[in-house]
Amino acid sequence: MNPEIEKELKEIHATGAPKLRLSRLLDLSVRIYRSDPKTCQQTSKEALALAKEIGDESSEAKAYYWLGGSSLELSDHPGAIAALDQAIRRYERQDDKRGRASALHALGGVQCDMGDLREALESYKEALCLRKELGLKIPSADVLVGMGNIAFRMSNYAQSLEYQYEALKLLEGVDDNLRRAVVLSNIGGVYLEVRDLDKAEKFTEESLGLALQMNDLSGACSKYLNLGTVHQLRGDLELAMQSYNEALRVSREVGRRPIEVGALECMGQVALLKNDLKGAIGYFENAYQLANEHGLSAFAAESLAGKGKALVGSKKLKAAIPIFEEVISIVEPKGHLRLVCDAYSSLAEAYVSVGDLARAVDYYNRYIATNSEVNSQERHRAIAEVQARIEIEKADRERERLERIAEQLEQEAENRAKELTTLALQIVQKNEFLANLREDIRPAVKTSAQAKSLVNRINDHIHGDQDWENFEQQFKRVHSEFLRKLSEQFPLLTPTEMKICALMKLNLSSKAIANLFCLSTRTVENHRQNIRKKLGMSGEDNLVSFLTSL
Repeated sequence: MNPEIEKELKEIHATGAPKLRLSRLLDLSVRIYRSDPKTCQQTSKEALALAKEIGDESSEAKAYYWLGGSSLELSDHPGAIAALDQAIRRYERQDDKRGRASALHALGGVQCDMGDLREALESYKEALCLRKELGLKIPSADVLVGMGNIAFRMSNYAQSLEYQYEALKLLEGVDDNLRRAVVLSNIGGVYLEVRDLDKAEKFTEESLGLALQMNDLSGACSKYLNLGTVHQLRGDLELAMQSYNEALRVSREVGRRPIEVGALECMGQVALLKNDLKGAIGYFENAYQLANEHGLSAFAAESLAGKGKALVGSKKLKAAIPIFEEVISIVEPKGHLRLVCDAYSSLAEAYVSVGDLARAVDYYNRYIATNSEVNSQERHRAIAEVQARIEIEKADRERERLERIAEQLEQEAENRAKELTTLALQIVQKNEFLANLREDIRPAVKTSAQAKSLVNRINDHIHGDQDWENFEQQFKRVHSEFLRKLSEQFPLLTPTEMKICALMKLNLSSKAIANLFCLSTRTVENHRQNIRKKLGMSGEDNLVSFLTSL
C-alpha cells in the first residue's frame, strides 16, 4: 500500500463521526480504484458495512459500485458482477438514474470481458436509454462505442457502424477530440474488416490526425498500424512500410508492446512480399523475442511462421523444419487452424526437399484434412464479408440520404429564422418611425384637432396586437415547440415575459425589444431580471444561450 494512502486511511479510521468517516472512505475509493484496486476493495467493503450500519442506502449503492470497479481491476469478474448488480438494485430503489446508468455501463464492460456479449449489449442498451433521458451526450456516446465494439465482435458490421456513427453525431460540437479520434478509428476498423479500403483509409487518417493533434501517441501507434494494413492490401508496399515504421517508433516511445510486436511482424510480411528474405528474418526474430517476453503467444506463433517461410525461401530447409514444428505446438491446442494448416503444408514441402518422404506424406495428409476445414471457414467468412459490405453500403446510402435531408431542413430552418428576425426588426423600425413621427407632430396637437386625431391613430397602431399576432404565427412556424416548452416548464411567466423570451431567442437587444413594445429599455431590463428569477438562473448563467438551446 502506498504510504500516503496508508496514512490517510489511519486518519479516516480515527474519524469519530460515522457519516464523515463514510464520506471519506468513499472519496478515497473513487481516487484509488485504478491505481490501488486492492486497497480500494478494502475501503469499499468498510464503507459498505458502515453505510448498512447507519442505514444510508445511497452510500451503500456507491460502495457496491466502487467494490465492483476494484474487483474488475483485480480480474475478479464474478465479484464485480455481484457488486454491480447490488449497486444497480439500490440505485433503482432511490430512482437515481445517473448512478444506475453508470453501474449498468460498468456491468456491460464486465460482461463483455467475460465474453457474454448478448448480456453486455442489453446492459449497455439500458444504460443508454437512461443517459439519453438525462441528456448526457458524452456518457451516451461512450455507451454507443461499447455497443459498436460488441457488434463488431459479433461480426454484425453494419450494426457496429450504426452505433459508432450515432456516437460520432453525439460528439458534434463537443470539445473532445480524444473521443472523436477513438470513434473515427473504430469506424475505420469496421471498413477495414470488410475491405472497403477507401473509407478505411479516410476514417483512419482523420482519426490519426486528431490523435497527433492531441498528442495521444498511445492511440496514434495503433492507427499507424491500421493505415499500414490498408496500404499493404492495396499493394503499395513502400507506403505500408512507412506506416509500420511509424507504428513501431511510436509504440516503442509509449511502451505499447502488442503494437510494437504487430508492427515488426507486419514489416516482416512486407519484406517477404518484396523478397527481402534476410530483412524478413530479422523482423520476425525481433517480433518473436518481444512476443515471448510479454506472453503474447499468438504473435509469437505468427512471427515464427513468418521466419520459417523466409528460411524456406532462402533454401535453409533444415533450419525451417523445427520452427514450423514449434508453431504447431503453440497454436494447435488453441485451434488457430489457418496457422496450423500453413505449417503442415510448409513441413510437407520441407520434408520432401530433404528426402524424408514418410514424414512428408504424414504432414501432407494432415494438411489436406485441416485445409478443407479452413477453406470452409474462409468461404463462410468471405460470404459474411460480402453480405456485410452490401448491408453497410445500403446503410451508408441511407445515412447519406438522411444527412442531405437534414442539411436541407437545417438550411430551410436557418432561412426561416433569418426571415423571422427580419420581420421583428421591420416591426421595430416601423414603431420607431411612428414614435418619432408622433413626437414631431405633438406640438400641433393643442391647436389642431386633426393632429390630435392623427396622434391617436399612431398610438393605436403602435399598441395594436396585429403586428405581434403576425409575428407570433411566423415564430410558431419556425420554433413550434419553444413557446409550449417554455410555458410548461415555467408556468409563472407572464404573457409579456413569454413574448420577451421569444424575442431574446432571436438575439434581439433590450433596446429593440423596447421599441417593439413601446416600452422603456429600463422596463425591458426589469422584465429580463424577473425572467431570470423565474427560470432559477444565477448571475453567471447566460439567459440568451439558455433560451436558444430550449
